[in-house]
Amino acid sequence: MTTFIKRLLLAWFFILSHYIMLGQSFDYMGFLFTENTRPISYRIIFDNDNGVLNGYSITGIGTNFETKSEISGSISKKKLELKNFK
Repeated sequence: MTTFIKRLLLAWFFILSHYIMLGQSFDYMGFLFTENTRPISYRIIFDNDNGVLNGYSITGIGTNFETKSEISGSISKKKLELKNFK
């Protein structure tokens, strides 16, 4: 996963951190917009189990360039920390 996508994902999680409730599953779809390229389809699926996040993201859905990355981390009222991108 590129540094840009990691940063975008981190920012996205930071914004959503105020809306995440404990013990739930989440599934979001959307698009990534970068300069001089077409929009890239994006989906993120994760579980929040008492502040521990585990899931995966998919980019380029349905194309030859589709990628799936595992994500994990933690969230608290003060801080969001994503530890692993695989």
